[in-house]
Amino acid sequence: MSDMSYNWSFESFPIETSKCACCGESFQIASGMIYGDAGDDLAIYVANLADHSGEKRVILHIGLLGKDRKRMKRKKNFVTLALWRYEGKVVTSVVTEPEDPLGHLMTREEALQSPFISLFFEIDDFILENDPYIRPFLDDDSTPEAPEEKQE
Repeated sequence: MSDMSYNWSFESFPIETSKCACCGESFQIASGMIYGDAGDDLAIYVANLADHSGEKRVILHIGLLGKDRKRMKRKKNFVTLALWRYEGKVVTSVVTEPEDPLGHLMTREEALQSPFISLFFEIDDFILENDPYIRPFLDDDSTPEAPEEKQE
C-alpha cells in the first residue's frame, strides 16, 4: 500500500454476477468511480472477482477520465491489473491483452513508459482501501453476495 494520501472520493456501484465465457462459472463484478481532489472524474474501474481452480484473482480494469493541465480532455487511458494474494500480501501485475472489450489496453511497454503508471498503482491502492468487495474477496474464503445475474 502507498503512504501517499489523496483527497479523492469514491463511489461504489452495486455488485453484479456474470458467467465466464470460457468455463461458464459464475463470478462477481465490482465497479465504481474515483473522483479527484476537486470532485472531477478521475477514473472508472471494473473488477472481475473470480475463483477459478481454487485461486482467487481480481482482474481490475482502470480507466483514467480526467483532463490535462490545459483542461483539455485527455485520451482515455485504460490499464488492466491482476491482483491476488501471495505470502500474505495482495500483489499486482499489469496485464496486457491485444483484444479487450474496453478498447485499446496499453501494452507492457506502453504501460511502463506511460507518465500515468504511478497514478494507476495509486488508484489501485485507493480502490483496495475503499471498495467494499475487492479486499474482502481476496482476504476471505467467502464470495460476496450479488443481487442479480447478468448474462454475457
